[in-house]
Amino acid sequence: MDYSKLGGLVPAVIQDYLTREVLMVGFMNADAYARTQDTGYVTFYSRTRAQLWTKGETSGNRLAVISIATDCDEDTVLIQARREGDGNVCHTGERTCFSAGSKDPASISGSPAVTASEPRERATRTERGAGVPASERAGGPRGEAPGSNQEAL
Repeated sequence: MDYSKLGGLVPAVIQDYLTREVLMVGFMNADAYARTQDTGYVTFYSRTRAQLWTKGETSGNRLAVISIATDCDEDTVLIQARREGDGNVCHTGERTCFSAGSKDPASISGSPAVTASEPRERATRTERGAGVPASERAGGPRGEAPGSNQEAL
């Protein structure tokens, strides 16, 4: 892991392993990352308290690690986890830290109105090259990069 960019920390995105819903984002230093790997439970570094804390150590709403992946720059970690306890991850008592303040995309100024199913549908069409002129496609007629082993959707 590359801890040099954020003063010894890396963002850790926590995702529900079944639903793929983003539950929360925290920060890890090398010790938090090692403890997460050693214990099998997500441990963060608290910037305000300047100490490690294992999610759910007081509430019982722990996050059991299913898988850990790093991004291409090795400066962000994605952890898929199983929610334990009552399953509410946010300190407000919500299931996810991203439920409060959610906005309908149509209400965001300058944002095209998009339904929940449209982004994947739109991405699928683009991945297949539909609606993209052949001259702008990367690679073959379905839009795959040369030498790509990407499975057809």
